[in-house]
Amino acid sequence: MTLVERIRLVAEQNGTNFKQIEETIGIGNGNIRRWDTSSPRVSTFLKVADLLNVSTDYLLRGHEFDRVENIDDELFALVASLNPQHKCELKGYINRMLEEESVAADDGEESQRMAK
Repeated sequence: MTLVERIRLVAEQNGTNFKQIEETIGIGNGNIRRWDTSSPRVSTFLKVADLLNVSTDYLLRGHEFDRVENIDDELFALVASLNPQHKCELKGYINRMLEEESVAADDGEESQRMAK
């Protein structure tokens, strides 16, 4: 299945069509149909994927598991595909991010208390 065929399929599943997509994201009529013979702009392609609520990988490669139902499912699929070493590295990174958020939240609460 080609890129244009996948976009058409997902659009139909979402109750829309090329014309409506093109109008919504602000590109010319018939633009999407030409994407099998010419490459779209990355920014435009991202808008289409976002509008259709699918990953760009799904549109490009057709991998069903890459359909984006919500961010948690997408993250779970990505983490599941990592090797054990990368999973450990990711866990450390996430823990550092959470610590930074906690510190920032604590600093914000402290600033509010001092302002009173």
